[in-house]
Amino acid sequence: HEFGREDHGVSYKFGEAFSNRAIGKLSSACIVVSNALAEKYGRYIAPSKLTVIYPSMHRAQSAGTDSNSASTPVPARSGRFRLVIVGGLVEGKGQADALRAMAYLMQGGADAELFILGEGSPAYRSSLDEIVRSSALADRVRFCRSRDRCSAISADRRPRPCLFEIRRLWARHDRSHVGGKAVVGAASGATPELVIDGL
Repeated sequence: HEFGREDHGVSYKFGEAFSNRAIGKLSSACIVVSNALAEKYGRYIAPSKLTVIYPSMHRAQSAGTDSNSASTPVPARSGRFRLVIVGGLVEGKGQADALRAMAYLMQGGADAELFILGEGSPAYRSSLDEIVRSSALADRVRFCRSRDRCSAISADRRPRPCLFEIRRLWARHDRSHVGGKAVVGAASGATPELVIDGL
């Protein structure tokens, strides 16, 4: 699911090459979430065993989950510029950078707010809270864990699981990961597979 050493600084106890080759030999199939990961692990695992399956948060094409469905109306946005970042709370996902960017926007007089959806390292979350406190962003930043019910960001204020609200959030925010909204992403890892420049 992740690169490991490259994006989060984690490594295998018995070394990357040995561990990944062992995974390949002991597995009949291995699933990765991007072609970039398939390329990395293809150095150790037979390509015939590797299958790319993108994460489940990608758009499902069914009437019941269609963002244009009458069951999921898109609420009118307020005048405040809205941003959302979705991902595990780990340093490599860039939430700290997003908070610093928010502070920069606020210094420039922008009327904006940031929603951070995800969970992970308590220590990293504490460091994010400190950035929020020291940058006076408390009324501009909202955290939500994927397993929580998030009435704060629900269109009609009724609590719903975040997992099922993500597409509604994409529709309501100005800079988000997907959903026909403008995206900011690094040209590394799997991001180039998910973002088409100029569209």
